[in-house]
Amino acid sequence: MKNSTYQTLKILILSIMAITLIGILVLLLLDDERNHFNWSFKKNPIIIYEQTYSNLIVDEIKVDVNFSDITIKHSDTNETRIVIYGEKGEQSTSQVESNRLIISKEEKSELCFGLCFANNNEIILYIPKEIDTTFQLRTGSGDIWIDDFKNSKLNVQTSSGDIEVERAKTINGKSQSGDIEINSIEQAILSTSSGSMELDDIKGLIHLETNSGDIEIENLQILENSNIYTSSGDVSISNINDCYIQVKTRSGDINMRESNRFSEFELKIETNSGDISVR
Repeated sequence: MKNSTYQTLKILILSIMAITLIGILVLLLLDDERNHFNWSFKKNPIIIYEQTYSNLIVDEIKVDVNFSDITIKHSDTNETRIVIYGEKGEQSTSQVESNRLIISKEEKSELCFGLCFANNNEIILYIPKEIDTTFQLRTGSGDIWIDDFKNSKLNVQTSSGDIEVERAKTINGKSQSGDIEINSIEQAILSTSSGSMELDDIKGLIHLETNSGDIEIENLQILENSNIYTSSGDVSISNINDCYIQVKTRSGDINMRESNRFSEFELKIETNSGDISVR
């Protein structure tokens, strides 16, 4: 009798755990692109730093942090405005030197094992849309989101966060376990370990590499020799200009349109165990 009661209790506990985990998964799947479900056990972040620069013209804007999200938005004026959210006691600074805007932030350590015990810190830059500069952005576990800055060059890096770009001239980006999404770009050099890539409109050059993530491209116009590589992910291109396409996969399927062997531009696509589709 005792053994039967024990087995019933064990089944009940396991059932509750399974239902809880399914509920968490459903919430994560329903979460939209820019409103990530927040699993941080924390107080609301506070503004710890604000600064405004009028008619700022610099060759480079640099942000290097460990745990904060980095967001670059359009400014409604010719002013560059910095707003930094964090925890009480954290310090931030910004300075212009040698034609560079440098933003730094002293952050408290973050404890994160799937569930995070830290503030959802964020650095927000409001910048004039037509600015022509290079963004040097690095964050450890934060996301990076960049608005439409068609004249700017991006060098971005995050370890476990996502990278999202509306529009830029070029991007050199790297994420270990996060996804990369780009709406419009002229040159893209991107790599991820376990994240996927989604690119809507590319005109120019691409060098894309991912270990276990998929690569999806909506519109691709190759104007320089380019390549795509993924170890265990799929590659899908919906629309591509007239160019020479070389494909190679060891254990995946290939579905490819006709390729122009006499084109001056070449695209190499290679996977180990993924499928390749070019239409």
